[in-house]
Amino acid sequence: MNLRFISRRSLLKNGAAALGASTLALGSRAQSRSSGQPIRIALVESLSGPFANTGEAVHRNLLWAVERVNQRGGVRLAGGARPLLLTRYDSKGQNEEALSALRSAIDDGALAVLQGNSSATAAALLDGVDKHNERDARRQVLFLNYSAVDPVLTNERCSFWHFRFDAHADMRVAALMDVLKDDRGVQRAYLIGQDYSFGQAVLRESRKEIARLRLDVQIVGEELHPLGRVKDFAPYAVKIKASGAQAVVTGNWGNDLTLLVKAAREVGFDGKFYTFYGNALGAPAALGDAGVGKVIAVADWLPNVQTPESAAFYRAFRQRFPSPAEDYVHMRMQLMIEALAQSLERAGAAEARPVAAAMEHARATVTLSGEGGRRAAFNVIGRLERGKRRWIVVSTPRSGWFGCAGERGGGIAAWLDLARRAPTMLPDHNLAFLCNSGHEYENLGAEESLKAAAPKPDETHFWLHLGANLAARDWHEGLFGLAPLAGTDSQRYLVVSPPLLTAARRLFAGLAGLESPYPSDRLAAGELSAIIAAGYSSVAGVFGLHRFHHVEGDDARCIDPAHVAATTAAFGKLLAEAART
Repeated sequence: MNLRFISRRSLLKNGAAALGASTLALGSRAQSRSSGQPIRIALVESLSGPFANTGEAVHRNLLWAVERVNQRGGVRLAGGARPLLLTRYDSKGQNEEALSALRSAIDDGALAVLQGNSSATAAALLDGVDKHNERDARRQVLFLNYSAVDPVLTNERCSFWHFRFDAHADMRVAALMDVLKDDRGVQRAYLIGQDYSFGQAVLRESRKEIARLRLDVQIVGEELHPLGRVKDFAPYAVKIKASGAQAVVTGNWGNDLTLLVKAAREVGFDGKFYTFYGNALGAPAALGDAGVGKVIAVADWLPNVQTPESAAFYRAFRQRFPSPAEDYVHMRMQLMIEALAQSLERAGAAEARPVAAAMEHARATVTLSGEGGRRAAFNVIGRLERGKRRWIVVSTPRSGWFGCAGERGGGIAAWLDLARRAPTMLPDHNLAFLCNSGHEYENLGAEESLKAAAPKPDETHFWLHLGANLAARDWHEGLFGLAPLAGTDSQRYLVVSPPLLTAARRLFAGLAGLESPYPSDRLAAGELSAIIAAGYSSVAGVFGLHRFHHVEGDDARCIDPAHVAATTAAFGKLLAEAART
């Protein structure tokens, strides 16, 4: 797989999904095969104080990326190969210290300064780099930014010397809002952030996008807190819970995120977190099992589908940094170092101006080994053509992540039961039962079914779609972890055409999450959306989430046959009623 940075003006629309790498890092003591003088690059980051863990995580990722370049021979220049040398400077979380570190790095001969964990610090460094490069043309430096995402840095403050390798805050907010706009379980949201340029930008853009996409969502709180100085977030967590918010939107990072989610969990807040960095250091541990299915994060790389190559890539990092506290790998930092190394080679000299020009106008490619090609997949299709005038269609997906017992098991069981009973139960219609594969590939199997197997919309009396988590088990969060409950997870949604709303409320009364159906002209998701868009006017469908949705733990524990049977019975009655209308 080839992952490319096109140019720094290009919009980062999609995170890199890099699956594996075959080269193993050999550690800082490994001897580089290059023999020239090292090309110095300087990390300026908080390596002490409240955000020290984030700085150390950055250093590990950059060091590993540098080692990988050096192990293949370093940077190939006209005078011979030269290794990269990473030196670290502690900014102590202070802009003045960062500027002092910048001066030291320049005096030490650095070609590039690397920083990202604070947009305020990035702005100060950018100003320092611009002024230095204008004064001292012989010692010009690049500024490579891996995560300072205030949009101002590449808009109003755009600089020839500055390259950002992360989506800026407005892009990340757009990704979060793309999920929130379809999350009808959220009617009240609480905005909280760090009180500096980045945190202010996140709240400002979130407020604007919520107003644009979800007029029905009420913002019940909006708050900025001091950056890195709050030791106890309990007062904030109490206010969040008391507000009745069903979701928290935050750009917090480092300990400010870890302590916030820990406090929210301790006061009993059970809503969702829409985050920039909910997958980052400390946050998953702070959330624990309580975060499963309730945390949304914008991440640029996640090995959802493990292959031998992907496993080798991750294993190589863990062999280099084996401590559990070090288990956090950044793909974009690998990309940044590769972009620098390859731009050096294109420029042909270790000088800032030609390297910047090479990075501005050229492509930097990271080649990673991974699994490609095609995989066999098939839809299961059953049709009973009786010569009747109208059709009834029942569909369900048959593929999912991992074992997907809760996600898919209930829908497939219901589909099979209804297929057995439908010929007798629905004697006045032709029948089509579609069980589609390729759901994870943008509903590929459903798309093929709509083209080749489904009756035409004007020939279809009713379409029932049995989507994800038809009747997944609910869980109790106790002091000793998760315990299965006898009930069904209520995070499932019933959608029906408006004329069927009254019947649906009656038939699904007492079934958690389904007793309050939504009209199909207001809510739909997944394959049901495609069915409605194709012109099928009379529809019903179910979809939802559960505690182990899309994770490896979605096994037989996550489903109870009795609840599947009760939900299937209700859908059978809905089918019969729809057939009569």
